[in-house]
Amino acid sequence: MHNAMTGSLKFLMHVFGDKYKFFFDGEGNELKHPFSDTAVVKPFETDFCTGTLEILRNVMLYSYQDRQFAVIDPNRHQMPLQVALVAVYPQVEDRVFVKGEGESI
Repeated sequence: MHNAMTGSLKFLMHVFGDKYKFFFDGEGNELKHPFSDTAVVKPFETDFCTGTLEILRNVMLYSYQDRQFAVIDPNRHQMPLQVALVAVYPQVEDRVFVKGEGESI
């Protein structure tokens, strides 16, 4: 883009990607991932070009079901999970810390 006032050139950065839209259930409710309570999206438009100034935040997409993805926001401060079970297979001489309520170990 050329600025007529100063005679200087200004370059704008662009990215190519795909657009996704929210996925709704049969009753018109926005579908949420059952574990993360985040939106479920589906592909909408491919090979889309936009300016980098249009990007509000980075997210990840986790494959959920056929052509559906759960939006994973790595900057989200709290996950709505009440209980999470994680399989741990310690080896001999491994040290395992378990964090409980109130940040106790």
